[in-house]
Amino acid sequence: MIYGSEEFNDTLVAVIKEKYRHPYYERACKIAREMSVHVYGEKPVDLLNRVRPGEDEVIKQYRLDNYEPTTKAPCGKAIKIVSKIFNPNLSSIIFPNTANAKKLKEYTMEYYPEYNSLAVFNKDVTLKKMIADANAVMAVKPQRKPRNDAERVKPIVLIYGSENVWNWDYDHFLVYLYDKKEEDDIVYTFDYFDYKQIIRFEAKIINTASKQQELVLEVIEDESYVHNFTDKTGAPTIPAWRLGGNSVPLGDGEIVYESFFADAQAHWNLSIIHQSDIQGSFTKHMNPQRMVIGEECHNQRQIDGVLFRCSHGLLRSGMSTMSYPCEVCNGSGKVSSSPYEDNIILKTKLEEISSLSIQPVEYVKVPVDATKLLVEQAKDMVREGNAAINMDVEDKVGENQSGIAKVYDRSAQNNTIYDIGSRMYDVIFNNQFYFMNKYMNGTEDASAQKNTDENLPQVNKPTSFNIESISEMLAGLKQASEAGVDRNVQQAKEIAYLSRDMETNPMMKTYYVTLINLDPLYRMTQDDIDINLMKGLVYKTDAVVHANLKPFVDRALQQNAKFLELKKEDQLVILKTYADELITAEQPKIDTTLLNGPASFSQGN
Repeated sequence: MIYGSEEFNDTLVAVIKEKYRHPYYERACKIAREMSVHVYGEKPVDLLNRVRPGEDEVIKQYRLDNYEPTTKAPCGKAIKIVSKIFNPNLSSIIFPNTANAKKLKEYTMEYYPEYNSLAVFNKDVTLKKMIADANAVMAVKPQRKPRNDAERVKPIVLIYGSENVWNWDYDHFLVYLYDKKEEDDIVYTFDYFDYKQIIRFEAKIINTASKQQELVLEVIEDESYVHNFTDKTGAPTIPAWRLGGNSVPLGDGEIVYESFFADAQAHWNLSIIHQSDIQGSFTKHMNPQRMVIGEECHNQRQIDGVLFRCSHGLLRSGMSTMSYPCEVCNGSGKVSSSPYEDNIILKTKLEEISSLSIQPVEYVKVPVDATKLLVEQAKDMVREGNAAINMDVEDKVGENQSGIAKVYDRSAQNNTIYDIGSRMYDVIFNNQFYFMNKYMNGTEDASAQKNTDENLPQVNKPTSFNIESISEMLAGLKQASEAGVDRNVQQAKEIAYLSRDMETNPMMKTYYVTLINLDPLYRMTQDDIDINLMKGLVYKTDAVVHANLKPFVDRALQQNAKFLELKKEDQLVILKTYADELITAEQPKIDTTLLNGPASFSQGN
């Protein structure tokens, strides 16, 4: 469906007048609506509107008015666990050494609008949206249209929710933005993406003088752009795609996506339902059903000059055939106080009912066992939901699990995180860099007859997610030392430990990592060093550097403030120079004057 074609115009009329949407619209919106309850804490009106057996309308309204998003926290915790995929120690984005690649890196990783980095944007925005609305559409477009050919395009990433994607197929996306009323017409604003261009336009249907309906389109030029993008095979491509999730193939050959957390949704829904039931139960417990001694209702009032009295719940009069419901007893014919008022019984009344075995006022004893079970059931549903997506391992921290069990649990969790990470890095990151590079460098590289794809970074997705805690890393380092693991491995482990422990103090981290990295005889005892020196297995300069490492590095920093930024081989040259000076200074000096013989002696006389 190409913009401006007859097919486009006919479809757009159907979209506006007949509410036509793409064939999978309702399903995509339903998936997003139901999962957004847990991701963003939106009120689950459909779930809460399910009336419980024997429930009063007042209790139902109470549940609706007092809903709180109790499943947002466990879902948010699971999302935090998944955000391991953005840990720079687990993944990498490596840009080539070209001028335009540097510009792409600076814009996308350092100066991206508002978030500074695409990685931050994807962590804070894209990940949540992908979990909540797997069929949402991500697009890359210019932040604004360049004023001239010399101005470099600054592209941005936009995410359109499923409810706004009114029509799409493999050659276009039509996205509704907003509408406004102008006189007697409603004007709709859309974003349109296809293989050639991005168009923002306004559309309205007006009645002509001949009483015919006419479609009127107006392009918003400042928000439109001709791109003519092709993929690496040379085929035309659209700078927009669906976020993705778990693939659900349909009978007609198409695919819709459900959330990566879809398996937890049913359990979390039940938790919401149970929590709402608990609210209703607590409300009834606070205002329990009373048993009271009632008295006849004596309400009376004038209606059109005629006196009406309550009789069995109806206001009646001997002078009229009309009757009206009694507003005092609500049709019961009996009156009693509300649960918030004192119920006063006359002494004479007590004498009349003294033979009864009940008190004048008492409450029905409501069983609470079922409510207690419901509280536990609501908690169990949260745990079951987390377990369904393998995010329950963190809840078991501190329990007496065997090491093998922990490995199995982590393995299942890692599989879930890997699936999400693969989509994020293989599709989303790669597409973002691909189209941003096209916008920023495509024209310049084409005029210079360069392949603009050479600017693209190498995106390495994470494949392992077991990030040890500081205490676990320290324990591992201790175990490696006690087990006699190769000292080079111990050196690498200690560097990793310091990198984590001092990550909030980069200068100190760099200093101590450099000390460890420059130690030529790391973790070698003094006895081993002495023996190896005698056997000629180590250099004396290495032994001197090892023994004086910190003062040597401090001296080097005094002489060159950028010493820590030098390459390792250059740093070692400086340290070994200091070692040679120390060795030379400590060598005994021999007085050679006596070796000159009698001549020297006779000269002395």
